[in-house]
Amino acid sequence: VQIREIRSGESFAPMSSLNAHFGLGTATSIDQVIVKWPSGMVTELTDPDINTIHHMYEAGCILDPNTIATEGSTNICPGESITLTADAGFVYSWSTGEETQSIEVSSAGTYSVLLWEDDCVSVSNSVQITVIEEEYPEISVLGDEVFCEGGEVVLMASDGAGYLWSNNESTQSIVVSEAGEYHVSIDAICNNEVLLSETVMIEVLPGAQAPVAEDVEISEQGYATLTATGENLMWYDSEDAVTPVGEGPSITTTWVTDELTYWVEANLIHGGGEETGGKADNSGGGGLPSVGAYSMFNAYEPFTIKTVRVYVPEEAGAGTRTVQLADNVGVILATQTYDLVVGEQVIELNFDVPMASGMSLRCPENNLFRNNSGVSYPYEIGTVGTIYDSFYGGDYYYYFYDWTIEKESVMCPSVRVSVMAYTLGMAEIEGLNAFGVYP
Repeated sequence: VQIREIRSGESFAPMSSLNAHFGLGTATSIDQVIVKWPSGMVTELTDPDINTIHHMYEAGCILDPNTIATEGSTNICPGESITLTADAGFVYSWSTGEETQSIEVSSAGTYSVLLWEDDCVSVSNSVQITVIEEEYPEISVLGDEVFCEGGEVVLMASDGAGYLWSNNESTQSIVVSEAGEYHVSIDAICNNEVLLSETVMIEVLPGAQAPVAEDVEISEQGYATLTATGENLMWYDSEDAVTPVGEGPSITTTWVTDELTYWVEANLIHGGGEETGGKADNSGGGGLPSVGAYSMFNAYEPFTIKTVRVYVPEEAGAGTRTVQLADNVGVILATQTYDLVVGEQVIELNFDVPMASGMSLRCPENNLFRNNSGVSYPYEIGTVGTIYDSFYGGDYYYYFYDWTIEKESVMCPSVRVSVMAYTLGMAEIEGLNAFGVYP
């Protein structure tokens, strides 16, 4: 026998748990649960299920549970209602306070009923009623919104019915290979309206013109030099190779025994370019910080921090400094160590920055010059970001000046052109109509 005492509270304005938990140990069943209420009422539950929750009510006995009947879907439109009905022949106590066998509900919520027969009660199931809220479709872009011609991207609409895309397709997802503005509509559930998504812009970048190249004939086995004309040429040792074996207008082949084929492609570069930003120099007051910190920036798009300018005060001395790129929670994304001399110098970082907010460049040694006056946030980082504040507020600017950054670029290739190097064998020479040896 196990006994639990439940109290709702024992002092001013408390609330204790009304749950009682019984552990069974190695037992596999329960003979009976007996609840003695403060009123003197005793409730008995015979052979209850184990490993579950039982809700006990102040009643003389517990009858078999009742299932509420529903007329129609439990998902209703605004202004509609649904009828909930319990078994006949009882006294009813609905969770709404109503006392009839059936109730009509039009609000979202969970509904249940107690069915009384003398001192005994039957507990119903709970019915969840949902009032439908129309949702406009959303488009997920499964890939890049900007890609080279020949590529494609999947646009996926959120769940709905009656899909109609701006390109007249009628499936939940579409494959897009052409530039343009795309949107999708779905049918409203509760009326005859059409719900339209926001527009997604897809940009397709042109590829380069195919390079021009000619096959090369060599008189005997050996190395050959292949040449081509075109933009940003890349050479490959197979038509579908991923890693180039060379770049530029020419390449020297491996040893040619009979014949050997390479493939060359031209590439058109979109975007990219260098920009500058941040505080231009350390003009204004400042020096070594008593407590180190950092300035924070937002990146509107990915870019690379190429170089920054730093100042090593004489009292800090020459020596090792660490530069770190951190995200908004302090996770270090990139780090480099430098041997610096006293004075002004430019250091090369080449840190790749993702599109994110709350980023920072840090020097954990905290022994570089920082401004504590002459600071005026924000400082733009070209067109790709903004340095907007410091850890200790707008009067301080930490460590890194005169940023040079490189914007992200996209390289769009041409079709690959095959170029062959081959030897001219003696059998071919003997077959020539004209052959002579000259002194």
